[in-house]
Amino acid sequence: MKVKVNSDFWNFNHEKVLKQFNGTKFIGEFSVLDSFFPVAVYYSAAPDREKKHKDYFFLFRRNNNLMIGGLDSYDMEEWRYQAGIHCLNCDEVIYSSYRHDFRYCSCKKNAVDGGRDYLKISGNEKDFEMVTIDLLEMKEKTEIQVDITNLRYRMIFKKK
Repeated sequence: MKVKVNSDFWNFNHEKVLKQFNGTKFIGEFSVLDSFFPVAVYYSAAPDREKKHKDYFFLFRRNNNLMIGGLDSYDMEEWRYQAGIHCLNCDEVIYSSYRHDFRYCSCKKNAVDGGRDYLKISGNEKDFEMVTIDLLEMKEKTEIQVDITNLRYRMIFKKK
């Protein structure tokens, strides 16, 4: 199954950010800290603890100003998982990144909305199944398989 990744809400030049903040990796755009909109999330492998830098930092705009925030790995655990659905017709996984982020699957038989604020699913119950998505692993992964041991869905790395 394919995961339909939500990104480019802010249209940031991620390559420029990665050059400026050496040793970082762009993770994706999703809501953290009860925000009503997604933020661009980056991971720093070696944050400068003396300057109080965090493992993850995020960028967003407010009133045309660029804003930055951060979370340590421990705090990010609360925000890394997102509910979504797996469409059984087109074999695609979809999720909503933020409030009023309405997303269809490719066949348009199922849709999700609400991000973390609420989960609204449109479609026939027989045409989808619920999944849990690990948003910190999304950029490198494109498929999901069922882990029968704990009845949770896990991401599978795409072979290059």
